[in-house]
Amino acid sequence: MPGGLSRRPSGVAIEPGAPGLRYTCRAMSILKVARMGHPALRTRARALDPTEVRTAPFQKLVDDMIETMEEYAGIGLAGPQVHEGLRLFVAAIEQDNRKLVVVPFINPEVTPVGDVCGEVYRQSPALLDMSFPPLAWQTYDIDFVAARYNGAGTKTANARATVRLNGVVVHDQRELTGPTGQTNHGDAESPEPGPLVLQDHETPVFYRNIWIVEPPG
Repeated sequence: MPGGLSRRPSGVAIEPGAPGLRYTCRAMSILKVARMGHPALRTRARALDPTEVRTAPFQKLVDDMIETMEEYAGIGLAGPQVHEGLRLFVAAIEQDNRKLVVVPFINPEVTPVGDVCGEVYRQSPALLDMSFPPLAWQTYDIDFVAARYNGAGTKTANARATVRLNGVVVHDQRELTGPTGQTNHGDAESPEPGPLVLQDHETPVFYRNIWIVEPPG
């Protein structure tokens, strides 16, 4: 295939339990892809049962996802992106010979490693790296609940935040144990309201369309 992409023949399924390999041919479809911000991308996907993986409809879904990924010139596609609320992901993986092989991942576990866009500085990595490529606008939606203090000024509850990066939740009710900036910058945490601080990180950064809306009540 073009670009060194290799996978099983189109519309071919390997039937488990058959002597040798038995192939079943079927037509494939280009699936509808959810746009950024669609509710399907914000809904938690469910785990797949092992018995589902052996069914013909599941194998057809994998084939359709691969066909759709190739149609859009992508290198990966997840179930929710095609309106399937399943923990299923297909990706083109580079092998030692630099050939790309398409591999399905069933019930994958995501473990953030190193610096990830959207992390809470020195407190918590983002659940996913949902950043767009450089020179593209990134959007953040942050639901922030400030820390609670009693009358004596003693903190009784940490702040919490739910953060969406480009429409996808990267922090879900994340508890913030203290200030989120560098330890040698900014004011200490206190009951008094403080400023919103925007900064660069050794590279040019531009900001636009900043809205701060307090919830009613």
